[in-house]
Amino acid sequence: MGRSGWIAVVTIVSLAAGHIAVAVTGAGDRELAARKEKLVALTFDGGPSGYTPKIDRILQRKHVRASFFWVGGRIDGWGKVVRRVARQGHEIANHSWFHDDLTGLSADQVRSQLARTNRRISRLTGERPRLFRPPYGAVNGQVREIAANLGMRTVLWDADSLDWTGPGCERIAALVRQRVHHRSIVLLHDGGGDRRQTVCALPRIVRDLRSRGYRFVTVSKLLNKKRRRTDAAQR
Repeated sequence: MGRSGWIAVVTIVSLAAGHIAVAVTGAGDRELAARKEKLVALTFDGGPSGYTPKIDRILQRKHVRASFFWVGGRIDGWGKVVRRVARQGHEIANHSWFHDDLTGLSADQVRSQLARTNRRISRLTGERPRLFRPPYGAVNGQVREIAANLGMRTVLWDADSLDWTGPGCERIAALVRQRVHHRSIVLLHDGGGDRRQTVCALPRIVRDLRSRGYRFVTVSKLLNKKRRRTDAAQR
C-alpha cells in the first residue's frame, strides 16, 4: 500500500477512537482541528507595579503568554521588570501616560500621552507598542484616530473579571470562567491598586480555562488569527 493509503487508514482508526491524528493526516484534518481550537487572551492593565513580577512568575510557571497594557507615567523604577516581561514573550501595550479619560482631552493632549508612553516602552524593550487600550474603556473617534496614526490598534475587552472591585479571589476566577468564550479578551489588572486578589485568582483562572480546552495567546496573535480566518472565509 502506498503512503497515501497508509495515511487514510490511520485517519479512519483515529476517528473511530474519537481522536484526530493531526500529525499524520492531511491538510484538511489539520484545518478542521485549527477551527475547533479555542483561544483566549489574558490582559493586565494599570501597571507596572510590585504585583507585576508576581503575576509574571505565575504566567511563566504556567507557560502562559499575556498582554500588559501599561501606564507610561508608572514605568519609572520598573525598567528591569519591563525588560524581563518583554524578554519572556509577553506583549507590552499602551495604556496612556496619566490614566486619564482621554475622551475629555484635546487631540494634542491625547497624542502627547500616547506618543510619550510609546517612547518610554520602546526605549526599554526595543519595540514600539502595536496595541492601545484607553483607560476605563473610554474611547471616541478622535482617540481611535490618534492611536491609529501612531500605529496602534485600539483594543477593549469582552470578559471583565471585576478584579478592580475587590470581589475576592474565588469570585474573580468564577467571573472569568462564566464570561469567557472562544477568542475572549479577559480584563485583569497588575497595577493601579491592591492586586493581591488578582494574584491569588490567576492560577485558578489558568487551570480552569486550560481544563476547558483553551489555549492562551497574546492579543495581537488572537486578532491576527481572527483576521486570517475572516480573510479565508471571504475568498
